[in-house]
Amino acid sequence: MKRRRIVIGSLVVVALAGLAWFVLDRPEPEPVYQGKTLTQWLQLYKTQPKNWDHFEEPDEWGQADEAIRQMGTNAYPFLLDMMRAFDAPWKLKFIALAQKQRLVTISHIPATERNRSGTEALSRLAGWPFVMIPYRATLPTKLKQTEADQLVPALVDIFRHGHTSVIQSGAAYVLGDVGPPARAAVPVLVGGVTNTAPLDIRLASIRALGNIRSDSHLAVPAIAGVLTDTNQAILEESFKAIGLLPPDPASASSVVSNLTAFLVANTTNAPYYIQYLPPAIANYGASAKPALPALLNFVKATHRSMQFLIRPATEAIWKIDPEFAAAHESEIGRPMVIPTRPT
Repeated sequence: MKRRRIVIGSLVVVALAGLAWFVLDRPEPEPVYQGKTLTQWLQLYKTQPKNWDHFEEPDEWGQADEAIRQMGTNAYPFLLDMMRAFDAPWKLKFIALAQKQRLVTISHIPATERNRSGTEALSRLAGWPFVMIPYRATLPTKLKQTEADQLVPALVDIFRHGHTSVIQSGAAYVLGDVGPPARAAVPVLVGGVTNTAPLDIRLASIRALGNIRSDSHLAVPAIAGVLTDTNQAILEESFKAIGLLPPDPASASSVVSNLTAFLVANTTNAPYYIQYLPPAIANYGASAKPALPALLNFVKATHRSMQFLIRPATEAIWKIDPEFAAAHESEIGRPMVIPTRPT
């Protein structure tokens, strides 16, 4: 009888382990570079910088970048699957139960960790991190249009159907990192800007639209619609995005008016993120002349020690109307370089 129980118990354990193997995402053969699998190369991104104060990327990150680049489009399906990964509650409970037995080792990488790895790798592969370069007309990308055409539809699908807002916002960030070649994603990203979307999706969508820099007639009105938001992160990303997107003539007057009203309302005790507002106004060039008195008053009212706030406003005045700026040079000074937008 005892032996029978042992046999039955062993069979149950084996069955449980086999079922766990079936429930878990059974890995397909991964692409390999220099004898290491994609997963092994991804582990290098966990290497910590030696000095966060004077940040320099660890050499291991660059090695992983090169390996994934060499794997090329063969790595895309695996990285996209990582971004989609989701552990349902029942699955986690079953895995925990299966791991209690000692006969068969059950290993599982949490979906959140796979989400992070896939998102980070694809963002770095795109090679176009978000930066404030409001006066550059074109931006570099490491992806060819054919590569972007393969990634963008899958990323849009993840954005639409991801199981969590973390997964969806990750897809938006990668689309933004792809940059202008991700233009096809603009309509769906515009939908992510609305006030009904979770905060992380809204932030990622606004940032992505600013990076993609296309279809301003869709993107700018959507972003301008959230300028009454009280969330500081939303306002900061909105100012940045409007400063990066090509001006939308149809909404120029209302956008400049809304931005100017915000500047006037916040001239006293200006928040740090208002530094991104003047470049957004200046992006509209001569159409932004109605904002000049407010910009001038902001420069004059802001304490001289707050140069990080004064400098963008001064540059905006000179860009919008050099004659007006020259007439008030004694009050605002001259920027080191008078910014212009290349044609």
